[in-house]
Amino acid sequence: MVHDKARVDAIRARVAAQIELINSLQAKIVKGKLDWLDVARNQTQDVETLFLRDLERQDRSPGEEARWLSFAEYMLQTWELQLKQTQDQFSKYGNMGIEVVGA
Repeated sequence: MVHDKARVDAIRARVAAQIELINSLQAKIVKGKLDWLDVARNQTQDVETLFLRDLERQDRSPGEEARWLSFAEYMLQTWELQLKQTQDQFSKYGNMGIEVVGA
């Protein structure tokens, strides 16, 4: 049973937005690859598949759930700064395709 549905919904929305950002960054790359984007995608998806789905399977007290959701939020924010910096770097080139060299 999920006690804090609003917090879970907010985390799910952040997961979806982060996956969308990763997709958009990967779509701008026309040559090469940033392997860390795949790691970021996998770890972001883990927030949903590991943390949030587990709430539906395991009963937790409100305190235990809050702690579990804190772990999920921490894992989600792990990539936020690097994704934002990459988005800012890519945006400098407008609609030009990005070529990754030596990544």
